[in-house]
Amino acid sequence: MKAAEHIPPRARTWDEIISGYLRSLTIESGLSENSLRSYELDLANLRRFCESHHHAPADLEAVVVVEWLESTVAGGLSHGTRRRFYAAAKGFSAYLVRQGILRSNGTSPLKLRPGSRRLPRVPSHEAIMKLLDSITAAGDTRAARDRTMIELAYGYGLRVSELVSLTESQVDVSRRVLHIMGKGEKERTLPLQARTIEALHRFLEGRTGPVFLTRLGEPMTRQAFTKMVRERCVAAGVPHSNAHGFRHAFATRLRERGVDTRVIQELLGHSDISTTQIYMHTSPSQLRDVYRRFHPRAA
Repeated sequence: MKAAEHIPPRARTWDEIISGYLRSLTIESGLSENSLRSYELDLANLRRFCESHHHAPADLEAVVVVEWLESTVAGGLSHGTRRRFYAAAKGFSAYLVRQGILRSNGTSPLKLRPGSRRLPRVPSHEAIMKLLDSITAAGDTRAARDRTMIELAYGYGLRVSELVSLTESQVDVSRRVLHIMGKGEKERTLPLQARTIEALHRFLEGRTGPVFLTRLGEPMTRQAFTKMVRERCVAAGVPHSNAHGFRHAFATRLRERGVDTRVIQELLGHSDISTTQIYMHTSPSQLRDVYRRFHPRAA
C-alpha cells in the first residue's frame, strides 16, 4: 500500500493572523474598542508595507520592522506615531512567536531614537474656574449636567471614556467614593468631595445605568462631550480645552501643591509612573486626606 504523501500545512494569511491576534488582545488584555481599533489600523499599515515588499508574516524579522519604521519617517509621521507603530509590531511579533510562525521576536532589542515630545495645551486653573462659573446650573438640567461633567473631568482627572461611561453603580454615596474601571481593566477608587456628591444627586435619583444622558435620552458620547466643552468654552470666552486637557490640568495642579507623584499616579490610574510624569507640567498617605488638603476644588 502506497504511503500517503506528506502535505505541508497551509500558510496562514495576514487576515487570519491579525484577526487571531486582535481576538487574543480582547481576551487576555481586556482592551477597549478604541485601543483595539488603533492596533488594527497600525497593523494594517504594517501589512500594506510587507505586502508591497512581498514579505509574508513569517518574514517579520527585525530588519523588516526597521525598514517599515524608516519608511514612516519619509512619510512625515510623528515620533509618537512611530513609537506606537513599534509597540504594535513588538506585540504582534511576540504573538507570531507563540503561534510558531516566527522563531524569535527580533523587535525586542530594537530601540527608537528619542524624539521631541509635544506637550498638550493645558488650561489654567483660572480659565477652568471661569468656564465653570459661566455655566449657571440652577433649574437647568442640561447646564447642571455640563457643569458636573467638567467638574469630574478636572476635579478627578477622569479620562473622557471613563466620564461618559459612568454608571449609577459606580457612585457609592454612602462611602463617598467613585469606582472607576480604567484602561486594561485597572480599577481605582476616588474619594468624592461633598459638593460633587450633591451635584451628582439629581442624576442618580431613581436612575440605573448611565449617569449622563444627551437631550434625546441616549448615553453621553465622547463626541458629544467634546462638542459641549467646545461650545461652553466659546461662550465663556476661554481657550478651548477637552477632557485630556482637564486631566493634565488636574495632575499639574496637584503637583504644584506638593502632592507626591506616586499618589498622583494612583489617582490617574497609570500603570507606569513615567506616564504620570508626562502629565505634570510644572517644574501612601490616605487619599482622602490628600484630596482634603490639595484637591483643586476643595473648600
